[in-house]
Amino acid sequence: MGVRIVSVQTGRANKPEAPGRGWCRCEEPVVPVSEEEEEVVEEEDRRKEGRKCLDNMTVFNQENVEEFYEIGDELGSGQFAVVRRCRHRSTGVEYAAKFIKKRRSKSSRRGVTRDDIEREVSILKEIQHPNIITLHEVFENKAEVILILEL
Repeated sequence: MGVRIVSVQTGRANKPEAPGRGWCRCEEPVVPVSEEEEEVVEEEDRRKEGRKCLDNMTVFNQENVEEFYEIGDELGSGQFAVVRRCRHRSTGVEYAAKFIKKRRSKSSRRGVTRDDIEREVSILKEIQHPNIITLHEVFENKAEVILILEL
């Protein structure tokens, strides 16, 4: 049985060589393939990665959250976020609005990076479970990202 080297970041296999930074060993049989088959697989991987990058580009609603929701009392706060009760103006349904402060620059320690916010949003979008809060909408302004969550 051979050892296959797998990228931690992409999950793609590489030729069985010594692992470097960002690679881990995966105990799996190595299936020999011709160079032609390998090129086809690499081309498919590049296409999939391109789609994945486009799919992962998160565009948040740039409109003013207060046009859609009436913002109420504070429910809780943390180092980089405040959660407030809110009510949808047209339906009257109550939600929790999590106001996350965005980091202004890479060197700043205040606020949350765009990548971290996008990761939280993508996880909340993917997970459907009765014990995990549901994400309804995401708004963004210059200073913060607002997640509209079930109450």
